[in-house]
Amino acid sequence: MNTAPGNWIIVAIGLLAALAQPADAQRFQSPQEANNSFQMAIRLERAGNFEQSLAIYRQLVQQFPRQNQYYRQLVRLLRQQQQYSQWLAAIREHLEHQPADLQSHIEVGTVYMLLNRPDEAVQAWEGVLVTFAGNRNAEQLVLTRLLNSGFTDKGRQLLKQLRTRRNDPTYFAMEIARLYTLRLSHNLAADEYLRLLAAHPSKAKQISHLLLQFPGDDETVAMLRTKLGAQSSIEAIKILASLEFKNKAFGRVFELYTGLQLPQEDFYRFSLDLIIEEEYDLAEKLLTGLIGNPDAEKYHDPSIMALASIHLSRSQAGQKELRLAGLFPGNSLFSHSFLSVPEHRANSLRRALALYDSMAVQRANPTAYFRLAEIKYRILDDFDGAIADLEQVLQNRAARSLFPDVILLLIDAWIAKGDYRVAEEVRQLAQSLLSSKAQLDRVELKATELIFLTGDADSLLAHMGGLMAALGPADLAFNDLLEFSGLVSTLAKDQQSYQRFVASEKYLRQNKRSEAIAILRADVQEANGRTGGIIELRLAQLLALQADYSAADQIALNLPGGSQYAELGLLLAAESADYLMVDPELASRRYITFLESFETSVHHDEVRRRFRVLNPDDAQ
Repeated sequence: MNTAPGNWIIVAIGLLAALAQPADAQRFQSPQEANNSFQMAIRLERAGNFEQSLAIYRQLVQQFPRQNQYYRQLVRLLRQQQQYSQWLAAIREHLEHQPADLQSHIEVGTVYMLLNRPDEAVQAWEGVLVTFAGNRNAEQLVLTRLLNSGFTDKGRQLLKQLRTRRNDPTYFAMEIARLYTLRLSHNLAADEYLRLLAAHPSKAKQISHLLLQFPGDDETVAMLRTKLGAQSSIEAIKILASLEFKNKAFGRVFELYTGLQLPQEDFYRFSLDLIIEEEYDLAEKLLTGLIGNPDAEKYHDPSIMALASIHLSRSQAGQKELRLAGLFPGNSLFSHSFLSVPEHRANSLRRALALYDSMAVQRANPTAYFRLAEIKYRILDDFDGAIADLEQVLQNRAARSLFPDVILLLIDAWIAKGDYRVAEEVRQLAQSLLSSKAQLDRVELKATELIFLTGDADSLLAHMGGLMAALGPADLAFNDLLEFSGLVSTLAKDQQSYQRFVASEKYLRQNKRSEAIAILRADVQEANGRTGGIIELRLAQLLALQADYSAADQIALNLPGGSQYAELGLLLAAESADYLMVDPELASRRYITFLESFETSVHHDEVRRRFRVLNPDDAQ
């Protein structure tokens, strides 16, 4: 019986007429005919003709009682149409032919619940346990149905009986715990997880993950603290420590860890976690303990390196950056991370230097040499010393993983010395030292910077065009180059301003901000706005970073309204007040002005979020 798609309605009419005939005439002549009719019933159902499709499904089930796809389609539609009594009859008839169908036995109780006959539902489910005695799937299905249907006492009683019968106190613990979690019964779920943990300590990592996914409200956290604290196993105490860490009770975590006989690796990893959280005092205690422990020799060197990183971080505490404002924030071509360390933090810097130096000299540790070079370049303006340390790393072939960062910093150091020829030689050397395209692409960006510093705008634009074509828009550096090319194209229209801009950027790469500011100030006075606000914005940014806030605001808040940089000027003034001046009231006023003036800005949402951080009670 072949039916073209366009003729199915005609065939359906014929089929329905056949179904109206006496029972002995209502038979499909072949499996193919039955399947065609089945497909037709599905179409009728989709068209909303439920009674006709049900009639076909029933006839198919009667003639082919062991064909499950016909049966499942029938009971699905009966349930959908809320014809529960007919659904129950269909299940019972099906079980006469397939008495081993566990799912259908379970569905009997489900139908009774829908018919509001709970006692009969319980009887049906309890009957499943007799029919399928000892079957784990049957026990789980019945247990789940009882608990999900509100028969909590019966379900817990059954669970107790099953555990006693199998002499396994953790029987179904994981499944029941997850069920309780879904029902938001976290107290009961925790009992099941801890029951499982006591019997199977090897599952500690999985159980820890599940418990830490519980809500973070005070009541739930207090419940977990109580239950975990009542346990005596190391695994439970470590989970409690993870809970305290999640809730930033770092002192309590420290107490728990130091009270346990844990492997040294655990203490080392815990110290690294504390460093990430900037809990330097506690991390220093742990690391100092590891360094002084002869049994932890394996962790002596990495602990010294971690301790040095703590002192370095302390020396840099309080350094503030403008998140969104300024000339292309986040653009690698304008990222100059020179740092200044105030006198009251100089002791931390000296300690970091001493530790890194000891690891470099005594252990020939390449990472220590690299960290020393970073400090000498970014903080001490010791470019020669940085170059010497970086060259030490490049001589160590075992330190190849550091080579990409070493080469980039080495180029920066030679640029800082003003020797662009050697910087270019180092960049070309990368071809023989690096292998991956991603690493080489990072170094290739330095060619853009080097050409820029020569002042040849035409060569720079040609180079950037070729590099952008090679990288493609999916590369992270593509947008950096796009922004930079737009700036160069604009500035190059006024060669005098362009050359002054290049000169100022040279000074910035030598950590000479005052000299850069002097050049830009002179150009702003002479150019009289011909560069569209680019020079003014860069000058305002540098003045703000130099803490000359009044002069910075005077420029940033008075950029021409039609200028594309007027938006960034207001944002610069707002963020200067926020992060540098630490004046939340002034910052909030400027943020409001920004939100009202630049509703379509790409920074609008982030500025609004920052405003709410400063003004949590404000409904705006």
